[in-house]
Amino acid sequence: MDGDVLAARDGLAALLAGAPGLTVAAHPAETVSQLPAALVAFEGREAVNTLADGATTGRFRVTLLVASASEAQAYNALHQYASSDGPASIEAAVAADPTWRGAVAYGELVSVDGVGPRNIGRSRYVGADFHFRYVAR
Repeated sequence: MDGDVLAARDGLAALLAGAPGLTVAAHPAETVSQLPAALVAFEGREAVNTLADGATTGRFRVTLLVASASEAQAYNALHQYASSDGPASIEAAVAADPTWRGAVAYGELVSVDGVGPRNIGRSRYVGADFHFRYVAR
C-alpha cells in the first residue's frame, strides 16, 4: 500500500479534471489563476488494518471556487458542479468511477457544504467544500 494517500489524491484529481472547464490543483493554493478551480486537500486517514484485509479509509476535501462578472452567475456555475447529475456534476463523475481511475478500492462523495463567498488573497470567489471518503487496500 505504498503511497495510498498520493495515489488516492492523484486519482481523485484526475477524475475531477474531466469536468468541463474545471482546473484541478492536487493541493491547496494561496492564489488561484484559472477558474473554476478545484483544490484537493488531504484531511486524514485511519490506521492500516482498521478494516479487513489491511484496508484503510481516508478523507479529502475539495474546495471548488468559481468567479464571474456577477455573483448570480458564479452561483449558477457552482450549482452545475454541485448538482447530483449533469455533465459538470462532480457527484455523477465520482459515482461513475468509484475507483478514482483505479487508485482506490472505493471512493465516494460524502457531502457538500460551506457554500458561499470566499476570500483568497485579495480575490473574492464563490465556493463550496466537497467532502470525499475512500477505501484503499
